[in-house]
Amino acid sequence: MLSENVFKNCLVGLCKMNGVSIEQDTLRMYYAKVKNDFTDDEFRAIANDILETENLYGKFPAPVLFYSRKKQAEKKSGDSAFLIARQAFQDKVMELVNNDYNTKQAIKEFNDSLTASEVAALSALGGLTALWGACRKDGVFIDEKADWTIRRIQEKFKEHYNAPADDRLRIAEEKDAEMLLKIENLTAAAIKRIN
Repeated sequence: MLSENVFKNCLVGLCKMNGVSIEQDTLRMYYAKVKNDFTDDEFRAIANDILETENLYGKFPAPVLFYSRKKQAEKKSGDSAFLIARQAFQDKVMELVNNDYNTKQAIKEFNDSLTASEVAALSALGGLTALWGACRKDGVFIDEKADWTIRRIQEKFKEHYNAPADDRLRIAEEKDAEMLLKIENLTAAAIKRIN
């Protein structure tokens, strides 16, 4: 069941971002209509998706918009888990990327929490370090760059959703092989300079 706080935060935020005013009576009726059909995570994910992909042209977001998005998600992945999983992945990544500094422990916990789909998507994006760099200029976090990065995260997650479980191992092996090749090349270049 959808909690009233999450509902209000999402819907009022969506309305404010689109320059739409909303009355308390309308909020109550809207909540009564949707509260049993969405979970907190579903409603939050769909509201974020609408915010990022729809121009409401100053119109109030009708309940049918949320229901149609939920049906689309169910068609894509068999259930609404896709939007929830994508939002969770995006939140996890952006939480780390938004920090000026991450401890080894925080990065280890982040890596341990990744699913095979998330590992595949993150690898396709160049890894956490590449994303951290993409959101910053001279070490300073820049919102516009973050918006672009979020879109890339969503695209790659969609591509790699339902990746096989052994992808984590394959990707780790590819990264290790890549790193060894870089080390060999750097060593060879250093030896040439010395000689």
